[in-house]
Amino acid sequence: MRVSREWIRFRAALLVVALSGMATASAQAQRWVDSRYPYITSGANDFPMLAGRMQWTQPVDDYLSPLPYFGNLSLDAGVSFNSSYFVTTTLRLPRLADGWRLAANASIVREARLGYFGIGNSSTFDNDLVNDNQPFFYRVRRKRQLVNAEVTRRISGPFHVNVALGYQHSLLSDLPGPSVFRNEFPSEVQDDDFTGRVSLVLDTRDSEFNTTRGVQAEAGVSTGTGGDGYRRVYGIVRAFVSPREGTVIGARIGGAGMTDAPPLHARFELPVWENMMTIFGGDDTHRAYDEGRFTGEHVLFSNVEIRHNILDLATLGSISAVLFLDAGRVFEQEKFRITTDDLHVGGGGGIAIRVLRSTMFTFNLAKGDEGWNFTMNSGWLF
Repeated sequence: MRVSREWIRFRAALLVVALSGMATASAQAQRWVDSRYPYITSGANDFPMLAGRMQWTQPVDDYLSPLPYFGNLSLDAGVSFNSSYFVTTTLRLPRLADGWRLAANASIVREARLGYFGIGNSSTFDNDLVNDNQPFFYRVRRKRQLVNAEVTRRISGPFHVNVALGYQHSLLSDLPGPSVFRNEFPSEVQDDDFTGRVSLVLDTRDSEFNTTRGVQAEAGVSTGTGGDGYRRVYGIVRAFVSPREGTVIGARIGGAGMTDAPPLHARFELPVWENMMTIFGGDDTHRAYDEGRFTGEHVLFSNVEIRHNILDLATLGSISAVLFLDAGRVFEQEKFRITTDDLHVGGGGGIAIRVLRSTMFTFNLAKGDEGWNFTMNSGWLF
């Protein structure tokens, strides 16, 4: 089913109005503060993207609060020189009511340089195949319209239950010239996917935005109508310790697996608590590889970071250095398992710049067995 541009615009406008109304209705006595600013970000293998943000934030009234804010409504838009673009509106109400939180977002995205190298952990890369005659040999174009909303309820102490509903229309199409995608699929692959997810969450972090100690773990099951229908099970554990003031060691391990007949687009992403991870490769999972480098029904990933403050201005911001090691793999037509066999390993370093309590940009340079790779993210990797 194709979605007309007029219907997309109408639906996005309705969602912005609805989210604005929800944010206003949920406001407590403290006022909402608005801000606007430009920034540079990165798309899927597409840097730089020139972007801007408009946001309305309800600040927390306690510096020691683990929440970055009581509420945040933002509208982001960006474009690259390769005709990639995105328009995203996001609502976060981590204190919707006592023991309740809400997260919702809607996006229209065009990724002109998404990576496609084939399916499976053994997909190959040969840089000599990228030349003037076939510059997009490992690239595919993707257009998406996404809507997602989720509610979290605290059960007891640090334990929560989360319910999420979403919709995505995805269109993958080939670029000019020979490509791996063109060899394996028709010129276009599109899908409509309605999803639902239930997750259990444990969260003992001292801060959601800039964690220095604690554990955040989640596990869940989801179902989708894309393809011929599919189910997914996933689990992620993140842990943080601070051996000295200004230094944080963080580690993450996660895995996910799908059954039945998942569509191609589901192999590129993993919906998690109040977020969407791109798998496998790129600034969400493995910084030494292109975004979309490895795709499969199942994924296993792990990351270790050392973060050290170079300049700390407390609530005003900070500049930090990061050293990291990323590893993982995908599984296609084989069972998921915890293993060190055939892992893709890479490491590197970066700089993280934090502004106030709600904005952060990280710049990373990593090396794996396919060379160096630069990534940029609006926040910590995990």
